[in-house]
Amino acid sequence: MKNYINQPKKSTKKIRIDNFFKGVESAFDQSVLPQDIAVQNYNFDFFSGALTDGYGVEQYAPLADFLADRLFVFKQNCTKTNQTNQTLLLSQNGQIYTHFRQQIGAKKQPLKINGRLKGINYRLLGEDVLLINSSSDNMAVFNGTDTPYFVDNSPQINALSVHLDRLFVTDIDGENLRFSTDLDPTNWTKSLSEGGYIKMVDDRGRIGNLVSFLNHLYIFRENGISRLSNFADQSTFSLTNLFVSSGKIFFDSVALIGDRIVFLASDGLYLFDGFSTKRVLTNLTNVLNPTTNAKGFGVGGKYFLACNLKMDDKSDGNDDKDGDKNDDNLDKNDSVGGGLANNGLVVFEPSLDKYALSLGFCISDFAFFEDQILVLSGKKVGVLKQNGKNFDKDLTKKWVSPMTDLGTENSKVLTEFSIDTNVDMTFFVKSEERGEQFDIKKSNSAQKIKVNLKGNKLSFGIFTTKSGCLITRPVLTIVDRG
Repeated sequence: MKNYINQPKKSTKKIRIDNFFKGVESAFDQSVLPQDIAVQNYNFDFFSGALTDGYGVEQYAPLADFLADRLFVFKQNCTKTNQTNQTLLLSQNGQIYTHFRQQIGAKKQPLKINGRLKGINYRLLGEDVLLINSSSDNMAVFNGTDTPYFVDNSPQINALSVHLDRLFVTDIDGENLRFSTDLDPTNWTKSLSEGGYIKMVDDRGRIGNLVSFLNHLYIFRENGISRLSNFADQSTFSLTNLFVSSGKIFFDSVALIGDRIVFLASDGLYLFDGFSTKRVLTNLTNVLNPTTNAKGFGVGGKYFLACNLKMDDKSDGNDDKDGDKNDDNLDKNDSVGGGLANNGLVVFEPSLDKYALSLGFCISDFAFFEDQILVLSGKKVGVLKQNGKNFDKDLTKKWVSPMTDLGTENSKVLTEFSIDTNVDMTFFVKSEERGEQFDIKKSNSAQKIKVNLKGNKLSFGIFTTKSGCLITRPVLTIVDRG
């Protein structure tokens, strides 16, 4: 009688990634994730379903040779034309310079202010002025024409906001909320009819940022948010504590986006509507690395967060601890107040629940000037663009799938991979034991490569340094060995 050996049944299946729209998931274990969601995805925009260029920085040509550490925009309303004229103010080690549209370079002004600077526009005695406050100097008043002057006995501050014609500031230790005389931010005399202060010492911690919003002044503190309701008369001031945070709030991340405020805390990103808070982008919990250098900015319904991103990705077989091949783009000294320097950017559009991640540049400040978002990156003045670059350097763009069993515990072989790409790129795949890379050339039709990598669990990914990319429809051919 013959003995027969039962051979394991083999089956072939194709795994198609119809689109990349699902973005990134860092909070869940990789083994429970589907193949069309990424565990790493940076310097690509994926909202259209295809992988295209993510946000980068382009040189702002008129200030190509200028280095700065702070940006301010001074706005003046012209009564003759009914238009708003803008002047860009730049600080270079406390020395103030001005730059106008279509001007090459910047003009040095007779004004130098020490300390960390904050600026705000104000209508003073019928004239538009920029108030520049400092952590170590008196307030300066700049009207764009006359010699700027300092206001004696004005407070040294950490944060400021104009609310109902008063200037509100926080002092250096963050315990006092100080306010000027109504209609006169240069008068800090303490009296019931002029200026004054409110001492705020409790378990919510020190004050670090102020936002005038929905007819109230919102006071952001280390571990909570308070609300000041006030009218012209000090006797009507009313203080309410609204929110206690389980984590520390990073003050410079606070930004107003339309009818909401977005901020970063040590446990993630929050939306605040004036009454309650909501955690957002919880899928990025293990990507965001909150630090004191995080800088938030809002314009056009979008929230821009320059921050430190954790990108511990070795899926392509490289010992690249932060997953970024562009570390030489970062200014290691471009950090403020200690802590890790910013190495990336999160762009969040709350109304669409849309976001994007960029990695490989260090933004320290933002300004919206003449319909462009200007940034300081490594002290150079740039323009934020969806160009996949850091000035003249191409940024590495990467998308990485989770390491999973692809729906079966059996041993399997990835035999073939195909993809549509209009740029040269690299496909990488790895199992529990080894990994391989394959270079793929751009083409007008789908490109196919033979792989033949065996494993129980597999992860694959895409990276490219090319800009102008459009990458779609990856397909994996898997043989299940039974």
